[in-house]
Amino acid sequence: MKLIYLRKIPPLFLVLIIFLLLWVPSIQAHIVHVANDTYNNSGMANSVNGMSDNIFIRDANGIRQGYARSDLTTSPSGITGADIKKATLCLFVNDVNSAGNIDIHRVTAAWVRIELKL
Repeated sequence: MKLIYLRKIPPLFLVLIIFLLLWVPSIQAHIVHVANDTYNNSGMANSVNGMSDNIFIRDANGIRQGYARSDLTTSPSGITGADIKKATLCLFVNDVNSAGNIDIHRVTAAWVRIELKL
């Protein structure tokens, strides 16, 4: 087995290797939790569901629309919505009777959790 001694490697090459090992691109991840959520039900147009613990999105009484809003004020200082390049949404599903689709849309209008109705 042939040994390679560090003194035979040019110093500039060593500096380059150390730099590449220590350099990490600036990638930040921040978990943002849901601050407000509610849903509405097409079968009960005047119902208000903002105090429910769950977001119901489908049942025998009609199609429901769920709403969830995150609070970006918990983001690191100086970070705004314009700085966000990618977001991942995790949904936990319970009590599925049959397969179906979930459509996700961005809501740009203001809404209040305890007042939202169809």
